[in-house]
Amino acid sequence: MRGVIRKGVLFCAVVILLAGVSQATAEDTTGELGTLKSDLQNSGVSAEDTAAIAGPLEEMMEEGATADELKNAVSGLAGMGLKGKELKESVDEMSDLIEHGEKPAEAGNLVSQAAKQAKEQGLQGKALSDKVHEAVELRKQTMHKAKHDAKKKPKEIDKKVGAVSKGAEL
Repeated sequence: MRGVIRKGVLFCAVVILLAGVSQATAEDTTGELGTLKSDLQNSGVSAEDTAAIAGPLEEMMEEGATADELKNAVSGLAGMGLKGKELKESVDEMSDLIEHGEKPAEAGNLVSQAAKQAKEQGLQGKALSDKVHEAVELRKQTMHKAKHDAKKKPKEIDKKVGAVSKGAEL
């Protein structure tokens, strides 16, 4: 009976501890997000745009992106003249890329380069967003192929090692 009570108390303590850690992490992200939003507004991003991109910014921070990485990327996009829907969709694309395993700085660079090329081609609005989306999808395909090839390679090596051990040449 005492063992059951001890296990119950231990279980409750672990649940309370985990809930506290989870809440502390959420508060940390929220505090950092507030600072990031303020920094973006100070760097020229409108309050409306900052509010519109708050969700993807928070998601990227939860995926490990730092406030500095995000500030640099978003400020760069805004510095190119992206605002409103163009900025929101570019930040969404960046978030999607990070969610698929790209490093935040690399995701920011790719989205910035795609937006810059689109701007140089005279694209704006949906056409610009489509160009950024196209670049992100291409990068995701490349990442997927690299991941698939990396899984396949050990099997090929095993086959070659097995052939050599049986006396065959590579």
